[in-house]
Amino acid sequence: MSHDDGAAPITVVQWNILADGLADDYFVAREIDADAVAFAQRFDRVVQVLIGIDADVVCLQELNHVDFFRGKFADSGYDLVWMPKPKPAIAGMDPDGVAIAYKTDRFERVGKPIYHVYGESPKDNQVLAIVHLRDGDRSILVANTHLKSKKGFEEVRRRQASEARELILATIDEIGGVDGVIFAGDFNTEGGVDEPVYKEMLAGGFTSAYGVVNGAEPSWTTWKTRWNGAKYSTKKAVEDFVFFAGANLRCVEVASLPDDDAVPESRYPTTTFPSDHFHLRVRFQFQN
Repeated sequence: MSHDDGAAPITVVQWNILADGLADDYFVAREIDADAVAFAQRFDRVVQVLIGIDADVVCLQELNHVDFFRGKFADSGYDLVWMPKPKPAIAGMDPDGVAIAYKTDRFERVGKPIYHVYGESPKDNQVLAIVHLRDGDRSILVANTHLKSKKGFEEVRRRQASEARELILATIDEIGGVDGVIFAGDFNTEGGVDEPVYKEMLAGGFTSAYGVVNGAEPSWTTWKTRWNGAKYSTKKAVEDFVFFAGANLRCVEVASLPDDDAVPESRYPTTTFPSDHFHLRVRFQFQN
């Protein structure tokens, strides 16, 4: 029988926070005060949510205005590493990217972060960040990614996940091993768990936190209604995951998402919830 090793659990949050410049489609012709959903107000609410959760590690996608977030996280005892995409999603806007924040009173970062752009084409615009963290005599790798979006790119997403896995394994070999790996992100799985990328992750030695604790993924992690210039379209999908690996690393708790009947009719974001994705909160424990 395995037992907790006595160390404090590790709480991890995964969240695509909806970059500044990408929210406009949601609010055209909707009865929402534009000032209330401007990036400054939305990002303040993002910070309020995250500080309230008080996680040990935070993985974010679509983060721009990095100086704002770096300062807010520093005020709450976190260091933040950020990998911007090579190109901004909206011309003239700051590029968004992936960020990993971790509590400095618990973790020591070992070496430099690893930043990676998938593929070799100038058109490639998806990224991966990896940090090596030490907590006493335990060390972990934390990886955060945002994969290619939209239907028709299922095989691209699978290849990107495979590329990420190979880089993680190479990093582990280079540093001489770690006690566990936590790999979070927006995998943009339009088809949810039926997509090749999800199967690639499981076949590659990773376990899904929500899958192992609840026996299934949430019924959705993003639920949005967008304006495409002519009509609204609603999307409900499971796109966000927290995977992990390590012989002695266990997921011991996951936070529930809102029930379907509690989701606003306008879906997300709203004036009270700042993103079109809901955050995932996961708790890990090392066991002997």
